[in-house]
Amino acid sequence: MLSATTLRTLARDEITQLQQEGCDTTVLEETLQSADGVAEATAAARLSDFFEMARRLRPKSDFSYDEPSDLEAIRRA
Repeated sequence: MLSATTLRTLARDEITQLQQEGCDTTVLEETLQSADGVAEATAAARLSDFFEMARRLRPKSDFSYDEPSDLEAIRRA
């Protein structure tokens, strides 16, 4: 199991990535803040919730950028 400190670092990176992908990360930022200043086990549980929520996030409907994922589309872009 990763430490709460490591999970916090990964969570901050995940927020940055999801923002770049056009997701609203408000709830994730609040969840990350709730993991500060609490016992290690409580922080780990809240951070586990964080990553579960992050997995379900999708870009906002008005996000206009569509990043290609296959090699041919990347070459065309």
